[in-house]
Amino acid sequence: MFCKQRAFVFGTLLLSFASVNAVPLDTWRHFYLDRAEQSGTADASPSRMFWDDITSADIMNRDCWLDSSAQDSCRLLKKNKPSLWLDSAAQKHDGVIFEPSFATAFGDTTYPSGSNINKHFDFLFGLRMSRLVANVKLDVDQSYKKDTFFVWKKDRFAAGRIADAYLMYDGKHAFARIGRLSRNWGPFPDRSVILSDNTFSYDGIEFGLHNRIFEYRDFFAAFPYNKSEMDSRGRPHSRYLAAHALNFIFGEWASAGLTETVIFTKDNGTPDLQYFNPVTIFTVINTNGESDANLMIGAQGWLHPFNKKVTAKAQVMIDDFQVDNKNARDQEPADWACDFGLYGHDFLPLPLHHHAFAEYTYASKWVYTVTDKNTLGGQRYSYLGKDLGLPFIDGDKFTVGLGATGREFWALDLGFSSQRQDTNTIATSWK
Repeated sequence: MFCKQRAFVFGTLLLSFASVNAVPLDTWRHFYLDRAEQSGTADASPSRMFWDDITSADIMNRDCWLDSSAQDSCRLLKKNKPSLWLDSAAQKHDGVIFEPSFATAFGDTTYPSGSNINKHFDFLFGLRMSRLVANVKLDVDQSYKKDTFFVWKKDRFAAGRIADAYLMYDGKHAFARIGRLSRNWGPFPDRSVILSDNTFSYDGIEFGLHNRIFEYRDFFAAFPYNKSEMDSRGRPHSRYLAAHALNFIFGEWASAGLTETVIFTKDNGTPDLQYFNPVTIFTVINTNGESDANLMIGAQGWLHPFNKKVTAKAQVMIDDFQVDNKNARDQEPADWACDFGLYGHDFLPLPLHHHAFAEYTYASKWVYTVTDKNTLGGQRYSYLGKDLGLPFIDGDKFTVGLGATGREFWALDLGFSSQRQDTNTIATSWK
C-alpha cells in the first residue's frame, strides 16, 4: 500500500536456518505481502481477520497466481519454488532462525545523519520447539532520533528498541501468547480502524480459539506507567487496553464479525478484572455504568462476491453514537470511522500476475478523542501519542492503483491517492 513508511529498499542481508512459526508483521516483506494478500496467497489467520504475524505468502510463484484451482495445493505444498517468506516451504518444522536485514531509504526529508538517506537495521531471532514458539526482533532506525513519538534513547548513532518479543504456545485449534508484537485486527493487512500497528508495539497477554466455523481472539495489555503522561496531558496513569473479537467463517467465500476494545485506568490496586473476562460483553459493562472506560465497537468482514479473483472488504468502528441529547451529562458527538476496499487480480489474459484495487477510508471529526476530563484521566484512545487505530482523524483518504508481479522477485505498482485532513488530531479534546 501507499501508506507504509519505507518506500525504497535497496539491499537486504539474509541468513536463516530451518523454520519458525511466523514472520512478524512489520518486516521488509510487507511490500510483497500486500500483493500476495490481494490474491489470497498470504496466510495470517483462519478468518483472515488478524494480521499480527504472517505464516506464509507465495508471492513469486506464477503458477499459483494465474491458476486459481492450484492455489490450495500451492499454499499447502509450496512446491519448493522461490519465495521471500522464510517459512513458506517448511511451516511446522522445529528449528532456529536468524535474520539480520539492512535497508536504506531516500526522500525529501533530511534525516538526523544530515543527508536525505536513512538507514534501517533489523535483527530477527526465532525458535520453535514442537508447539512452543519464541520470537525476538530488534529494530534500529536513524530516523527515530527525530521522531517526537520515539520516547527512548536518542543520543547514539541510531535509535532502536525491541519491537517484537513474545513466547507462544501454538495448538491445533488454540494458542496462548505473552509478550510484545505489532497487530492489525480487521480485513486489511496494513491498517485497522480499531486496533492497528500505527503505534509502537506493546506487551500483553493474548489467546485465541478457532475451527472451521469461527475464530476468536482475546487480548489484555498493561501500558507502561513511564511516559504514560503523553496520553493524558502530563498526568501519569496506569493505563490498560482490553480487546476481543469474534469472526464467523463462511467457507472460502466470506468472513464477518464484531470487535470490542476499551481503554481504562486504575492507579491503585488491581485493574478491573471484568475486562479480563474473555466471555463478557464490554458494551454492557460500559453502558451499564459498571466501569469508567473509553469503549470502541467495530464490525468487519470480507467477501468474494462473484469469484475468488474479486474481494470486497469493509470495517466500521463506532466510538460514540447519540440517540438523543436529553441528558446534559451525555452530550458526546457522533464519532465513527470506516474503511472499504475492492480488489481484483488476474482478470486479463496477461502472462504476468496483475492486480487492481480501490480503497476509501474515513475518520470523523472527533473519533478516538475524549473530553478534557477523560483526557486527564488517561482514557484517550492512544499509546505514546499515536492513535491505536487509524493514523489520522477528521479526514478521509481515497486510493486507486494497479500493479504487476514477476517471477524473479520484482513488483511494480502505479496508483493515485488523495487525502483530506482537517484541523483535529488525537490530541484535540472535544468540548
